[in-house]
Amino acid sequence: MVSNKWYKASKTNKEGYIQGEFDATGGTTYYFWWDGSMTDNQKTFNVHVYYGRTGNELVTPFGGFTGTSFSFKAKENGRVTVYVFKNDNIAIAYTTTNTRPK
Repeated sequence: MVSNKWYKASKTNKEGYIQGEFDATGGTTYYFWWDGSMTDNQKTFNVHVYYGRTGNELVTPFGGFTGTSFSFKAKENGRVTVYVFKNDNIAIAYTTTNTRPK
């Protein structure tokens, strides 16, 4: 994944999720956004963000996050892995400023 760019997909892999990754810098806050225009009340998806040197620290609330954004501050350098479990189209992005990408 690249900061300030929308990651769009309309099909999941055979395991039923989309995966994106990037390297995080310690001390930086990361903001995650999704494109609500690609979802509606009948469609659902869960986003899980893992982070850390081993990539196994779940930083999103259990069951994924709700609303239109989520953020966390990286404690140290590490790998961020984003899993999107969904049943319809979605676009997700991350930034290092609290500004939604265009």
